Amino acid sequence: MPASWRGWLAIIVYILIVLGGAITLKDVPDNTFTKEVGFYLTFVAIATAALVRLSYKYGPKPKWRWGKKADDDPRQDW
Repeated sequence: MPASWRGWLAIIVYILIVLGGAITLKDVPDNTFTKEVGFYLTFVAIATAALVRLSYKYGPKPKWRWGKKADDDPRQDW
């Protein structure tokens, strides 16, 4: 869950990008794999990789969270 407005903005932009691309696929027949579908899947993979990269770069460092510890930073909690 994002901890700042920048994180929420990144999530909203990602969702808009993915949904915007999905809207363009409404004319593709069901159960067919066309070049448009391949392009969309590549596009989603790149957008997802960019979101994960931003999360690792600007978010808290990933670590195993099993309960609270005395040295936890409360600003990094949900």
